[in-house]
Amino acid sequence: MSADWQPAAARISAAPSIGWLLLMSLWLLPILGGFGRFTWLGFAVIGALSVRTSWIVTSAIYALAAAAIPFLPWSEALTWGYPAVWIVGIIHALIVSPSWLNEAWRRRQDGLPWFRPTPRASRPSPPLPAQPAGPRAVDVDTGVFGVSTADYLAPTPMSAPATMPAAAATETQSGSVPAVNAQLDPQTATVDELAALPFMGHPRAQYLVAHRAAHPVRTLDELIVLLALQPHEAAAMRGSLTFASTATATRQPPAAGGRILDV
Repeated sequence: MSADWQPAAARISAAPSIGWLLLMSLWLLPILGGFGRFTWLGFAVIGALSVRTSWIVTSAIYALAAAAIPFLPWSEALTWGYPAVWIVGIIHALIVSPSWLNEAWRRRQDGLPWFRPTPRASRPSPPLPAQPAGPRAVDVDTGVFGVSTADYLAPTPMSAPATMPAAAATETQSGSVPAVNAQLDPQTATVDELAALPFMGHPRAQYLVAHRAAHPVRTLDELIVLLALQPHEAAAMRGSLTFASTATATRQPPAAGGRILDV
């Protein structure tokens, strides 16, 4: 998971231009100018580009209707058949057009390719454990209502950094991967040291080192916000991390009717 991690990219915020809207509306030409004979072609274009089953099926229905009209037993089938398909197709296209433009604009924002179905939403994160009854406060570090690191991590105080064994120190100086069992300060550790942590990897480690000067990492909550860590990822890293500003801090007992937030 951490090997493919990338920081959130800025989404395209500008509204679509008139030229882009006209380009994305060219699929209407065979519907407007085909007089019922090529209505199927317009829906086939948007159905193939977005791989949406409903538009592909609609294209097939219009194609069958256009092909069947000459073989109908009524004498005026050609006179009224194609105009009826033409009018119905235009009305149908005007109804579908907003959905198509939204689909096309969302693909442009997300950088999704054409001729592929829209990917499903990513699997949601596992739910947090049930919270005890009582007043809920806002976490001062993350700003999230009623959720702090103490909600899903063990409430043991953070200990001072452990001394690295001589063998581990020798490996670190020689360029080998540092030992994971040594506690690291995210504010001072190197990229290689951070990359050895569970769920960290080099992309996250490089991002942390590049941004920790402007965004100091003094607590685990700040690390969670900076790297967008999931609860299980933060729990796995916690035993290998230490923070200079909170190494000697002790946890106060919860007050009656609520709990003390980690600050």
